[in-house]
Amino acid sequence: MGKSCDNVSRLRTLVIVPAHDEAGSIRTAIKDLRTHVPWADVVVVDDGSTDGTARIARRCGAEVLALPCNLGVGGAVQTGYMFAHQNDYDAAVQFDGDAQHRANQIPKLLELLSEGKADLAVGSRLLRKRRFRFDPLRFIGSRLLSLLVSVIVRKRITDPTSGFRGAAKRTIAFFAKHYPQTFLADTAESLVWAARSGLEICE
Repeated sequence: MGKSCDNVSRLRTLVIVPAHDEAGSIRTAIKDLRTHVPWADVVVVDDGSTDGTARIARRCGAEVLALPCNLGVGGAVQTGYMFAHQNDYDAAVQFDGDAQHRANQIPKLLELLSEGKADLAVGSRLLRKRRFRFDPLRFIGSRLLSLLVSVIVRKRITDPTSGFRGAAKRTIAFFAKHYPQTFLADTAESLVWAARSGLEICE
């Protein structure tokens, strides 16, 4: 990516990994991050796991924030944003602990932030019509939710349930104070909250 790659690597970036009982995959996720975004710091928010998630994450060199009980993904993600805000990061990336996301796509999210094109960049699984296998019922639900969110935010959103996101400094500050906690709210509703607060969203 040349100059844009240099700009991205200059961003002080935190990767937020919410994890609940991900001992079987957390090592793979962290290794992927170390390979493709070595300049970024990684914090694993252990959401009350009962397996060895936190221990493995620490062995892999990640910072670990261990929650005293299971708060759910919304609470875990907001904890990560609070940490990012308190430590004055330029950008934060949400990255699932089950290794379903691809760290080599993170620079694309960060590029939108560094160029000022977005306050919140969403990694869509559907934007370029690539074949991503959804359960049929889940796909229908996702399409309906996409229409609803798009109407509310007045912008086309193809994948409102994607948890793969990059947040600029303004968004970090907002999500550190305001982040929805209920089912699906951590993805779809958080987009609505961000848009209504004046943040620019791009996929």
